[in-house]
Amino acid sequence: MNTPADVAQAVAAAPADTSVQVLNLWALVLLPFTNLGATFWNILSGPSKRNEAALKAQAESLTRLDQRVSVLEVAQRDMPKQNDFHELEMTMTELRGAMNVLTERLKPLEAVTERMQSWAMEQGKK
Repeated sequence: MNTPADVAQAVAAAPADTSVQVLNLWALVLLPFTNLGATFWNILSGPSKRNEAALKAQAESLTRLDQRVSVLEVAQRDMPKQNDFHELEMTMTELRGAMNVLTERLKPLEAVTERMQSWAMEQGKK
């Protein structure tokens, strides 16, 4: 099996006529193609491995951001709403009115207190 014609004759032979030499020949023919395919696979899959690492980092970053957003949503849910502020404003207005009424009602008491203080000062001078 030195010439290409011998190889072609051996390959075209019936399966009963195949020998180990023919199988060795096929293995020798296919081995460079297999090596070449593996080399191309390694070259082409290198960037995808780097992309996989980058995507994994992005996924972790998104997970952390999702947790932070969840915390903010919970905090925002507990914050007062516009109606709460309106109610607070109304209550403060009512308190302001009550304080004005109380101030007016205490003016006579202030006048009495001032008179008593001036009387006590006069009594202390004598």
